[in-house]
Order: sequence, then structure tokens, then C-alpha cells
Amino acid sequence: MEQIPLIYCHSLDKLNDSVLNIKSAIEDKGISFLQVWDSDISTLITVSQALGTIHAHVENNVIEEVIFPHTDEAFQSTKMSPPKMVLLQYVEDNVKGGELVLVDSKKVLESILDERPKLAEILMRPGCISFCQNGESFSSFPVYERMSDDSIRVHFRYDSKVFVPDWSREAIKFLHQNYHMNPEFQIKVIPDEKNQILILDNYRILYGQDAFIGNRKMHRVWINSDANISVRNLIDNNKNDRKTPNLKHQISTGIRLNQNLIEIEKKYLEFKYQFNFIYNPEFKEFTPVAILYQALKPPIIDGSRKPLKPGGYSDSGADIAYSLKSNSIPMVTPVDNPYPSSDMDWVFPDTEEGINTAISKGAKTVWANTVLFDAHPLNFRYNVKIIGQLPEAAQKYDNKWVTNNLIRSHELPVPNSILIGYKNRNGIYGLNDLTVEILHKENINFPLVLKPIRGRGSQGVKKVDTMEQLKAHSHIY
Repeated sequence: MEQIPLIYCHSLDKLNDSVLNIKSAIEDKGISFLQVWDSDISTLITVSQALGTIHAHVENNVIEEVIFPHTDEAFQSTKMSPPKMVLLQYVEDNVKGGELVLVDSKKVLESILDERPKLAEILMRPGCISFCQNGESFSSFPVYERMSDDSIRVHFRYDSKVFVPDWSREAIKFLHQNYHMNPEFQIKVIPDEKNQILILDNYRILYGQDAFIGNRKMHRVWINSDANISVRNLIDNNKNDRKTPNLKHQISTGIRLNQNLIEIEKKYLEFKYQFNFIYNPEFKEFTPVAILYQALKPPIIDGSRKPLKPGGYSDSGADIAYSLKSNSIPMVTPVDNPYPSSDMDWVFPDTEEGINTAISKGAKTVWANTVLFDAHPLNFRYNVKIIGQLPEAAQKYDNKWVTNNLIRSHELPVPNSILIGYKNRNGIYGLNDLTVEILHKENINFPLVLKPIRGRGSQGVKKVDTMEQLKAHSHIY
């Protein structure tokens, strides 16, 4: 996000003159600072009334925890629309840390439409995300909602108030992890000026904060979507007029795409097409090919992380690339003339930068010779064909316990097994409470083989003959 516009308004008399500048800033950037004459709550209310009808206003102490980037939804009633704009004024900010985190959803959506329209198709479906109101009622939306004026309104939170169907769960997580939490799409500011009001287009800009230590107090106002008007008594023309501050220009909010992205949206979102992870015997149709190796450390999943292999399978990736090239299949490699014994001459890292480099050099297909997971940069890409596993499936079935149970459910032979951890919970036996009697009850007898739930290359695998050996090895690993 670029620099946030700063508009000066040193007195009430200048406020109406500032409205046009605010309109320009909000319609262009979705965000603006307004430097006002004092920090009194009445000033914030006056400014808010000049911009629209007040939905609600609050004064509260801000919690010290991380708040993920989000939009504000209608909090009083599911029948009300989300506020059009949010005004924030930090009247006390004696803290260490606590930067505001702002995300421009216009830039996020433009990037998704350009690189991952399949992801956009999911995020623009009705019912993609739901927000719980008062623990009982729900409001459901697309994340990106097309409005009647052809603008797009964003709805997003990432907390315990959000509920999603299975078909959008991975897309919501991917959006949060790979876009909203990506510094490329964030701007961070410190709210250290009491006389500044931060004005946000709530249909476009997400806001959150980093954790902090100290005291922070904030005034916040929600503005409804209707314009300010002046009204007169219907029967008696001389009766008191009810006037709101004159608003000469209705502020247009929401995401407004440029024409080429609108065409992409129409092309890819008006029909459902197959996910682009493929196996196709007509391999040459999708050449040239680039091979990826594992450079990304897998995330911690359910308390465990799959070890990163030294070299990240670059050796086998180089073998694949060499074999394909030897069979006259066009290859894209990091260097123009790869040396046969230099693995890194043949393979690209599986990072966002590495994938984009391979594509920029002409790759039409990438071979994912790496460990995939649902937040992997390969997920939801459309501009390249991919040979590999579905990332969400790879993450799920990389868990040996889940995979063994699936095999067992189909009445295929699987050795008897149990899960052990540091304490008893949800079917897991606590290591300190484990006894030979419990093993016998589960039809498990020594010698045994211990394996980590997620692993590779036999790391952590050990044969044990006694309970003492079992506990000693489990503590080490």
C-alpha cells in the first residue's frame, strides 16, 4: 500500500471544504488521515456527521493482543448492512509495539484475479464466510461481494466469530496466510497523534494491530451507507428543519477493478473449472517444465513439524530434470547451461519468488518435487500446470495416524497402534501414564516401532524392546 494521504482541517469552518479532499482520498486509496483541531469526542462526531449517518460510536480501551486484519461487520442486527466507513481516533497511546496493520483488499483481489482466479471464484461465492452475532445468529456473505453499482465489498475476519463451510475453509485460510499476513500487502503505522482521525473505507480496507505493552484508548465511529440529507416537515414548511451537515459529494466506497481485471473476472468466474493440479499423459502439451525443490520449512501442524530435508530434494529434482531433458522435453532451469553434477543448476526453490522466476523464464508446467501443505504458494495457482499432489490432501494424509485409520476403515491390514503424547487427551495416551497393561489392552506387545506422526526418511523411527526404551526415545524425540 502506498503512502496514506494526510488532509488538514484546522477548524470547523474548514470542514466542508475538506470533504471533497476526503472523498478523493477514500475513492482513490480507500484510506486517509484527517488532521483536526482537537481530540475531543465531539470533534470526531462532527467530522463523522459530515461524512454520513452515524451507525454507532464507542470509546474503549484496546486489548494488547494481536488483532488480525479484518473489516467491521454489522454488530447490532443481522438485518443491518456493515458500516460503509470506520473512523478511528487514538486518544491515548502510551504503548510499546502495537503498530496498526492495514491491508488494501483492492490490491489483494487484483493479485488473486491475475494469478489465482480459482481462489477468487471460491471467495466470491455466496455463503463463503459467516459471522456469528451474539453467539446465536449468523450473517453469511461472499468474502468479495459484487454490489449493484459494480463495486465489490469485502467481508473478512479471522477469529472465533467466523464460521465457514468445508468447501471454502482452505481458501479462507490461504487468503489470510498468504495475502493479509503478507508484508507485501500491508502497511503499518503508529497512531501517535491525538488530533489525527484515520478514515477507512470499510468495504475495501482491512485493519488490525500488532501486540503491544501499555495503555491504548480509542474512539471509533461507524458510518452508514446512506448519504447525509436535509429534511423538512411534511405539513408545516415553517416548522423546524432537521439538517445534517451539507455533504456535496457522495463518497463511493468499495473495490473498483480496472477493465482488464473485470474481463478476467467474467472469463474465469462465470463457470466452474477443474482445479489445476493435474496428471496428464500428454506431458509435452504442457512444456516447458521447471522442477521445484523444497526451500520452505513446513508449518507446525497439530503440534508437529515435518523435518526439512537437507538440500530439500534438490538431488532427486536434478535427476528428474536431467532425465526429462535427455528425453527431449524442454526444460526451464535457473542457469542456461546446467552442469550435470550441480543440483542447484537444475531446480528452482518452491518459494513465491522461485515459482515466479521459473514462470518468467517460460515454464508452463512445474513439477512439485517438494513437501506441499494447504498454505503453500503453489495452491490455487492457475497460470501454470502443476504435477504433484493436492496441497490440502498432502497435508491431511502426511499424518500417519490419519492415513492408517483410513486404510483400516477399508478393512485393509494395518498394524495395531496408539498415539502417545505428553498427557492424556482426545484418545492420546500420556507418556508418563503409559503402562504395559495399557499396551496389552490395545493388543500391542514388545518389540515395538516408534514413529513420529509427521516425518520423512525414517527420522525418529526406532525399534524398542522395553517400556523404559519407549519412554526414553519418546522424550528425546
